Amino acid sequence: MQNTSDILERIAQHAPDLTALADRVWDTPETLYAEYASCDAHVETLRAKGFRVTEALAGIPTAVMGEAGSGQIAKLANQIMVACNIASVAQGLLFAKLGGAEPAQIPPALAGGHADSRVLQEHGLRMIARDFRPGAPIRNFVKDLDTVLATAGEIGLPQLPVVQQVRDIFKALADQGLERFDHSAFLLHLEQLNAPARLGDGPDTAPD
Repeated sequence: MQNTSDILERIAQHAPDLTALADRVWDTPETLYAEYASCDAHVETLRAKGFRVTEALAGIPTAVMGEAGSGQIAKLANQIMVACNIASVAQGLLFAKLGGAEPAQIPPALAGGHADSRVLQEHGLRMIARDFRPGAPIRNFVKDLDTVLATAGEIGLPQLPVVQQVRDIFKALADQGLERFDHSAFLLHLEQLNAPARLGDGPDTAPD
């Protein structure tokens, strides 16, 4: 399959949620046609990902079907928020470092507040550790944000200036040969603009 690598990258990107779903299922053993907890877990996950869900398929209470439906729009909205959040986290952490704060203390200090996010708690720490091995490669974000901008034009949103700028930065990084780096490598663009500013003291960990 020509798109095998993309499929594997998408699976890796959603691995935490898929693993959590699998753990919920295995932690609650159920008998045939009585998998109610498992069914509820699958429905919850599918809906959270933007799928249209049909329950009690073929008259079977625990049979469900997920269809893309509005899932594509939900996915693109997710990518907008994640990409722009990555940009904000990178800027905030570099700002904190140059302002004399300890970057590693920022995620726990902001935990539970309005600035908190999974991006801050996971990818912010990866920025500080300078670990750019891919969970979500830059090339995927370029592709997704191109789709976002094209779709936005089709639905009457011809101007998404922040998305456009973030997309252009990811594209510039990809053109530098960093297309396989995790999207937390947005940080590298900021450091290029503000040299010799640098977040973290260790060497960069690049994709294998």
